[in-house]
Amino acid sequence: MPLAAGTRVGPYEIIASIGAGGMGEVYRARDTRLNRDVAIKVLPESFADDAERLRRFQLEAQSAGALNHPNILAIHDIGTFEHAPYLVSELLEGESLRDRLRRGKLPLNKAADYARQIASGLAAAHSKGITHRDIKPENLFVTKDGRIKILDFGLAKYSGEKVAGNELTHTVTSTTPGLVMGTAAYMSPEQARGQVVDHRSDIFSFGCVFYEMLTGERAFPGDTPADITSAILNKDPELTGKMPPGYARIVQHCLEKSPDERLQSARDIVFAIDGVTQQDSGAQPAAPPARRNWLPWSIAALAILAAAVFAYRDLRPQPERKFQRLTFRRGKIQAARFTPDGNGVVYSATWEDEPSDLFTSRFESPGARALGFAGSELRGISSTGEIALAQRTRIGYAPFAPIGLLARAPFAGGAARAVDDNIAFADWSPSGNELTIIRETDQGSHLEFPAGKVIYTNEGYISEPRLSHDGTRVAFLDHSLTNDSRGSVVVVDRNGSKKVLSTEYASIQGLAWAPSDNEVWFTGSKSGAKGELHAVSMSGRDRLIYSAPVSLLLQDISRDGRVLLTNTQQRTKLMFRGASDDHERELSWLDWSLLNSMSRDGKLVVFGESGEGAVNGGIVFARETNGAPAVLLGPGGFPSLSPDGQSVVTPSLAGNSIIVYPIGPGPTKTIAVPGFTIGLAGLVPDGKRVWFNGNESSHAPRYYVMNVDGGSPKPITPEGTRGSPPGAVLNGKYLVGRSGGRSILYPIDGGSPVPLQGVSDQERIAGWSDDGQGVFVYSRNEFPARIRRVDLKTGKQQLIREIVPTDRAGINFGVDFVQITGDGKTYAYSLLQQLDELQLVEGLK
Repeated sequence: MPLAAGTRVGPYEIIASIGAGGMGEVYRARDTRLNRDVAIKVLPESFADDAERLRRFQLEAQSAGALNHPNILAIHDIGTFEHAPYLVSELLEGESLRDRLRRGKLPLNKAADYARQIASGLAAAHSKGITHRDIKPENLFVTKDGRIKILDFGLAKYSGEKVAGNELTHTVTSTTPGLVMGTAAYMSPEQARGQVVDHRSDIFSFGCVFYEMLTGERAFPGDTPADITSAILNKDPELTGKMPPGYARIVQHCLEKSPDERLQSARDIVFAIDGVTQQDSGAQPAAPPARRNWLPWSIAALAILAAAVFAYRDLRPQPERKFQRLTFRRGKIQAARFTPDGNGVVYSATWEDEPSDLFTSRFESPGARALGFAGSELRGISSTGEIALAQRTRIGYAPFAPIGLLARAPFAGGAARAVDDNIAFADWSPSGNELTIIRETDQGSHLEFPAGKVIYTNEGYISEPRLSHDGTRVAFLDHSLTNDSRGSVVVVDRNGSKKVLSTEYASIQGLAWAPSDNEVWFTGSKSGAKGELHAVSMSGRDRLIYSAPVSLLLQDISRDGRVLLTNTQQRTKLMFRGASDDHERELSWLDWSLLNSMSRDGKLVVFGESGEGAVNGGIVFARETNGAPAVLLGPGGFPSLSPDGQSVVTPSLAGNSIIVYPIGPGPTKTIAVPGFTIGLAGLVPDGKRVWFNGNESSHAPRYYVMNVDGGSPKPITPEGTRGSPPGAVLNGKYLVGRSGGRSILYPIDGGSPVPLQGVSDQERIAGWSDDGQGVFVYSRNEFPARIRRVDLKTGKQQLIREIVPTDRAGINFGVDFVQITGDGKTYAYSLLQQLDELQLVEGLK
């Protein structure tokens, strides 16, 4: 029975009916808790006893709900209303792709844009092991702002393991061989035959949709389902003359009859589309001026042409971009460099659940060979064939710059020789006789060139040092805060003379000199975390070289201009386990859910989002651990829950003020702190003061306390005291700081500092015990993580529990930002999962 306007379905108030289909009726509704409009799909009560319909309905919720991607419909909630299940999703405004195609084929650039978005959404689903199985224009929605959303996961299949023969070794749903599921015109051959399918079936369906967007015609027409199925199994669609050759090749490789001969991943499709788009892009020539008064126009045109020649030196058409995928396993790549002869690559990676190792491969042959340095990470390779390695890597002060034991080894084979410790990065001079290194100290990072000679220091951290080809300058990335990836491109000479080339980027990693030394190339983003390839000249002119739907990380540039890039899929997950839970639950919201605080009762977590989903910088959320939707509080980073649990305190994005957000009703308060750069902040238990860790200009960081109504900050620790997130406040009385490699308790209201006995320089505070006599600690460099209780009087440690993530592939930096309740039974944490593909790219200029 249709629901009338005003009907309450749980916390949702029905506004109007949107439409109906075979799986139920869809309504526009108001979420009365968060004051937003949503869509509700309600399964008819008469279908509630239909096991198959219920299964598909639940599968749609589980499949889409497990995904968090801008091109996939977001699922907010599920429930039951008067014995009828319902599903709550984001409310979309626009039209289906089918409605749009009824008006004819799409313009070329629009078809490519939509195709790229569809492939990006499929890549996210496939990375979670979810195959949609019903990709068609009816299940693709075009929003008013041009965003594609993939709908209806009711036929989706989740495979946690591989498919063998005609049976699934593990599935959430039962899939019967011989049962045809999907829509005839967009089925893959294996789907049409009723065979077991995997993600490559979606790639075939995508090819059908892409063909239709480009041509306005179906790839496999027919008057009856039998005719269509016969065409899918036996015919190939006509491509020549119907679309540009570059797109024709993509469609052809998607529509191969054999799954093994198709493009093997949706991310490959994204990369291929982007390559064709970049190749075909360019301004159209302007119409010629009228014949009358042609001389001034000609002179002006020549002047413009001359200026362009001097500015860009080369007006010839851009060379064709070629992409060669070099790695095919699942995990993280730490670094990659061209071999000295330029015909191969050496890289270090952590694949699946294995320790890191070094590998090498030649571009003309598939596969890779392990070099036998298990547990080591690549830092550089010299022109003479010597490798710089990092051994026993661990996280120091800067989480984005792990440090380790620097070692040297011959590329041709042989044992590594350790030479120095606490080294984050290294690069060889052109002659191969000298190293430039980044050394971590208690006072920040030191850039040394040659090793042993300090030419630049930073109280935050320094990353990615690379020597120019003439050996006279070092380019690197300069980061002002140890806990942030934002930074700028800087160049220094051998005497330490500094030149800042770029403005500050919100996220910046990866750097290399252009072959001519006239530019430094790097990957970064002005907002969020999706890396794009940029170049900056010695005069500071910044230009965008290449952007892709996935995040890019620059690894190296050869002397002839070829580029090594990694396509990077990063996601920071927020995991939670309550005292009565038998397994962990994911509470992530966007793509970079970094836990910062948990309430003492374990019912609320506070976290920051600073990835691509944050769009314009960091934003702060609070979320109940029962799984209720996250509540957006506002911009900020590294938020801290107040001791009474009623407000959240965060440094502003600019770092020169402190923001206090109420959890419930009430005004937001901003406390200006001019002249300071603030990294961490929180509320003192009395509610009248705030504390923060930051630094004044030309001073090292330390802790300060100031009134919430303003005034002068009062230092309470010596300079050089770094903050210790997430457990910065201990027992409401102390601030936990790190100085001289030790964790120290600093009384908020004055008094002598107290060293934490039994806590090593590698351990962080996760919380304090209910009796106030102990603290919980963990090491960011242990994986799996072990939480221990440390007795504050004796320093004795007791193992409380181990944290073992289920999916270990690409786990970057291990488990971090652990929070645990005082009884040691409820905990939450964040971990960064990074899945990389290494690509050789030609034609970038």
